[in-house]
Amino acid sequence: MSSILKIFANSPITPLQHHMDKAFKCAQELRPFFKAVLKSDWNQVLECRKTISTLEHEADKIKMHFRTHLPRTWLLPISRFELLDLVAHQDEIANLTKDITGLVIGRKTSVPPSLITTFKDYLKTSINAAEQANIICQQLDELMESGFNGREAQPVDHLMAKLRDIETNNDDIQVQLRSQLFELENELHPVDVMFFYSIINKIGDLADCAQRVGTRIMMLISN
Repeated sequence: MSSILKIFANSPITPLQHHMDKAFKCAQELRPFFKAVLKSDWNQVLECRKTISTLEHEADKIKMHFRTHLPRTWLLPISRFELLDLVAHQDEIANLTKDITGLVIGRKTSVPPSLITTFKDYLKTSINAAEQANIICQQLDELMESGFNGREAQPVDHLMAKLRDIETNNDDIQVQLRSQLFELENELHPVDVMFFYSIINKIGDLADCAQRVGTRIMMLISN
């Protein structure tokens, strides 16, 4: 039996958590990726992209095994559809990460110097959102044992509230970053501006997707 199949032995929650952790590790690699971008070290940028691609591929393999080998019936208070829906949202975190790197590399898009501080804050909050979603997901096995209620569920409520705060902060920083970029539009090549707006959108989507993962988990708990 393969190592991936072995993690299905006791519960579908374990591979679900394994997949989410892999998706988060993918998003986490955006830190060294953009550190290299800011230094215009494009050889290192490409190496970081390879790492992200490998992690995204590993997450995709877990997702496919999850879909293929997920039992159609078991004694769990979660439907098969709900689990498949959750893993699809988790997988989008890895996909968005890879998309972001592709946009940057495709045109060797640099960050305008006056935007660097705001951009770093923006990237940080998006990655933090993915991390928070991962933390919430790793609580699922304990919630299964507790029957999704009682004292065990309360910390997850707090974790979800923190995730919402992170995503709201990310939205606020996005508005600030867009405003700063708008002020620079006449100084930059129009295509560079277009690509940078796309990168901003994708990074924001990453935080939004992380919140959706958290929301789906809370829906599982509430049901």
